[in-house]
Amino acid sequence: MIVKKCTPFVCRQECLEFRKELQKDPCFHSEVQSLYRSWGLLNPQIKSQMTNFFAALDSCDWEMWQAGYGPFGGGHTSGVAVSVATVMTSVLVPLVSAMYL
Repeated sequence: MIVKKCTPFVCRQECLEFRKELQKDPCFHSEVQSLYRSWGLLNPQIKSQMTNFFAALDSCDWEMWQAGYGPFGGGHTSGVAVSVATVMTSVLVPLVSAMYL
């Protein structure tokens, strides 16, 4: 569902609406979400797919922040930090991978 509605680094209206609905899910705010994100980005078999997935999921963080929603149940600062971390991961993972290929 996220891949159909959200594009990495581009906040589409359908993604923003989906994210607002997703905020209502208790698992989205909990440590479960953080654990899933960490596991996905640390697992070498699925790292590139998960990076793309989370870049798409995080594409509306700024708009969510402006609307008063704290990403992942956190405050405004955590949303910016998550977005910056996602961007850095999205850039650094392919670069580091290319160095070792």
